Amino acid sequence: MNGPSPARARRRLLAAFIAPILFALVLSPACNPAGREDGAKVVRLAVVPSAFHLPLMVAHDRQLFAKHGLTSEVLVFNNTNDMMNALLHGDADVSGLGSGGVFPLEATSPGRVRFVYGQNNKSYSLLVAPGSRIESLEDLRGKRIGTWMSPTPRALLHLILDPRVGRDGFEIVPVEFRFLNMALHRGDVDALFSTDTLIQEAVGAGQAKYLSPLPLDEFVLKPFFGGGGLVQRDLESRRPEVYRAALAAVREAVEFIRQHEAEARRSLVTHARVSEDVAARAPVDEYLLPEEVDLANAQRVAELLFEQKVLERKIDVAPMFR
Repeated sequence: MNGPSPARARRRLLAAFIAPILFALVLSPACNPAGREDGAKVVRLAVVPSAFHLPLMVAHDRQLFAKHGLTSEVLVFNNTNDMMNALLHGDADVSGLGSGGVFPLEATSPGRVRFVYGQNNKSYSLLVAPGSRIESLEDLRGKRIGTWMSPTPRALLHLILDPRVGRDGFEIVPVEFRFLNMALHRGDVDALFSTDTLIQEAVGAGQAKYLSPLPLDEFVLKPFFGGGGLVQRDLESRRPEVYRAALAAVREAVEFIRQHEAEARRSLVTHARVSEDVAARAPVDEYLLPEEVDLANAQRVAELLFEQKVLERKIDVAPMFR
């Protein structure tokens, strides 16, 4: 019997990438806690325990919403899908997502979200165990690669590896953040596609070594636009005071990180629950104000994802930044 047609295979691949995000769009209103949209002066910041969301952590810790008459609350999730469910269903006001997740969302639900800050990749790395015989990307053929539970790392791994080992030449194993390094240490996976504090914990403890520190920059595109902070577009009409405060607070947080990086990194101790040494040493992305984002570069990332069948249609990314 013949296998599935190429068109059907592409549709299945697309569904695998975006289904968790689309699921968030159709959740029952019953999931919304009573009273969360009653005008309470609280801004809910949804994060995973990662430096990807450092500007939101800093905005909370520096009480940057207070000057707008608001307080903030940090909601920490162990996987990205749950975090995005919270944002898209209105149980959180501000969050963030990588380009491999937010651009497919824009393709399926145009205008649903907008960026409040952006970031260029400086933190995604490929790691292997210290005694591993894997020495090149080509050696990953037939191997199991662990990464966090999000559409973004799946998409990025295909951008990196498909030209070198083939689309079906490796297996992606989704793992919750807290178990990612353990999966490599126990031999459940052959390599990790990891990020920021997780990298520093593993490498610093001698449980992993770099196969490629910045594979996206080295093998795909430099700089590589990695996504950023998001709000739902209708937040401006639903909760205008929160919308205005979010734009202002995250801008101030990005500028604070630039001027006081060592102090800003201490927010990772609280919210990512890492040691001070890991917080100080972890690789972090380059955080950008919306007007600083190279739109041509971000557009090229979207085109690469479309070519990989991660996006169901071509998109114009510029409206997402205004």
